[in-house]
Amino acid sequence: MNIIIRWMDIEKSNTPEVSFLSRYREEKLNLQNIAMRKRNLASEYLLRHCLDEKGIITDGKLNISVSESGKPYLSDIPVHFNISHSANIVACAISECNIGIDVQKRSNYN
Repeated sequence: MNIIIRWMDIEKSNTPEVSFLSRYREEKLNLQNIAMRKRNLASEYLLRHCLDEKGIITDGKLNISVSESGKPYLSDIPVHFNISHSANIVACAISECNIGIDVQKRSNYN
């Protein structure tokens, strides 16, 4: 099994271009504030980066659908993906089987 995981700090990275976004992400961006827009742009950028590493060409817009349970999936590419974000960090994982990833901002408790 080949798993690819990538992450980025959206405050220390350039925000990717909007032109490559799937309709799924475009619709979400229209409803969001600037911080949420950055996370969504980074999410799809990382997903494309992971797919590219796996040798899957994604020149056009991704066809992202949503299951009845609300989980996004690629309707025409046979891979599973999961995206997580916390504070400025966004992470993406892809695999041939179901996969999950979770990132959390670390807090110092006194």
